[in-house]
Amino acid sequence: MKAPGFAGGLLMNTLSTSIPNQMAVASYLRDSRPDRRLARLRDTLASNRARLADTVRRHFPAGSEVNTPAGGFFLWVTLPPECDTLAHYPKALAAGVSFVPGALFSPSGRFGHCLRLNAGFALDEPVLARLAEVGRQLQAG
Repeated sequence: MKAPGFAGGLLMNTLSTSIPNQMAVASYLRDSRPDRRLARLRDTLASNRARLADTVRRHFPAGSEVNTPAGGFFLWVTLPPECDTLAHYPKALAAGVSFVPGALFSPSGRFGHCLRLNAGFALDEPVLARLAEVGRQLQAG
């Protein structure tokens, strides 16, 4: 019996960084103004985090809390204790929204009323409208 992770070249993928990814980063760093791009990226991510947080505050159940980090592109949302984000996940997917249920961050399921949202992609009004719909579904139970 083969050990998990060794079949099909999976071990190879975990021992080194992807060469195409390394080449893309090297090309990016050769740019004459990478600091400008990074500044724009930071601004975009900050704007995305703010827009997601605002949508959560306006449309998720009363008592929901949003942890907005100073950097990065993830938001941690704590919902009222009776909300089960794992149970709501299929409904969210059907509405076109993906999040990570908080229970996946704890072996005991301790964060079952929490979720993580990703702000690291292009946000437009249809995406925010779908997130608002998920918030209404969470409110309805």
